[in-house]
Amino acid sequence: MRCPKCQTENPETRKFCRECGACVTGCLAAKFGSGFDPREIMLKVRYGLADRLLTEHSVLWQCFQCNGCHERCPSPVKPVEVITCLREMLPERVWRREEPSQSG
Repeated sequence: MRCPKCQTENPETRKFCRECGACVTGCLAAKFGSGFDPREIMLKVRYGLADRLLTEHSVLWQCFQCNGCHERCPSPVKPVEVITCLREMLPERVWRREEPSQSG
């Protein structure tokens, strides 16, 4: 699963996550939300488990898009952009409904 938008600039960016957790300390959603952790999101994307985030009640919607994770990250990783891409994929993956058949 690849988001064309995230992969445009540098497809290797998500692999540079140092797993240090600095993104979590700068994250308002992690501080005030329930179960939101930008580091966990990045790790799931890194290890090919992003589909687990594309659920009806996804934690991705808790992101405030404040850029705190990006500002604190010592690597060239942009968690907020990855989260935005995943959020854009949600409607297609989760809420896509089949058209009623036109049999008649």
